[in-house]
Amino acid sequence: MTIIQFTVLIAVPVWECAAKGDDRPLLAGVHFEFADASHIRATCSDGYALASVTYEAQEPLAEFEPVDVPAEAFRRIRPVPSKFDEDGEPEFVSRSVDVTLDLDAGRAFICDGDDATGVYADFIRHKTSKYPDWRDLLRKCSGAWQGAPVNTLGFDPTLVAQATKAIGYDRLARVRLPSKPDASLLLYGDKPDHFAIVMPMFIDHENGTKRIASVIALGEPAAAPASA
Repeated sequence: MTIIQFTVLIAVPVWECAAKGDDRPLLAGVHFEFADASHIRATCSDGYALASVTYEAQEPLAEFEPVDVPAEAFRRIRPVPSKFDEDGEPEFVSRSVDVTLDLDAGRAFICDGDDATGVYADFIRHKTSKYPDWRDLLRKCSGAWQGAPVNTLGFDPTLVAQATKAIGYDRLARVRLPSKPDASLLLYGDKPDHFAIVMPMFIDHENGTKRIASVIALGEPAAAPASA
C-alpha cells in the first residue's frame, strides 16, 4: 500500500484558485505533486489565475505520480472561531488539516484534526489529466517581469483577491508588476516557493466588453516529473 500523508494550512487555502461548478472539470481540483523529500506541491487554477504552494509532509517522501483531488473536498473544511472579539466578530486560529493520499485505492482522506471529522474524495491520476503546468507558465511569462513596470495595467480585481487569498491574505510578501500591458501579475507569499499568477484583462471601451487571457491558452503543459 502506498500512502502519502501531509499537512495543509487553512491560512494558505490554495484551493481558492480552483474552478467552481461543473463546467470546467479539469480545473476543479487541487493538483498535488512531489516537491522534495519533505514537501508536496499543491497547484490550483481556474484558467485565469494560478496559485502554487508547498505543504509539509509528515514522513519522508519518494517521488510519485501527480494526482488531482477535488477542491470542493477542501472547501468543506471550515475554520472554527477560537473566540469572539468585543464587537462579536469571530477570531480564527491558524489551523491545519491532515491529508492522506492512498495511491493504490485512488482516494484521499482530509481530516480535521481538531474534531477528528473528515472527508473522503476520489482523485484523478495525472496520466488522465492535462492540468496546467506552473513551470510552463513561469517560463512563458518570465520575460514580462524584467524592466520597469508599464504605466497602464488591467487586472480583474476579483481574480487578484482570489489569488492573494490562495497564498494567504496576511502572507503576501511581494508583488511583481509586468513591463508589458499584455503580461501577467506575479504575487509572492511568505515563502519563496509560494506564488500566484493573475492573467491580464483587456477592455474594449468601444463595445463595453472585457476579456481575460487564459492560462491554458499559453500552450501544452510541460513534461510531468518522472514517477518513482
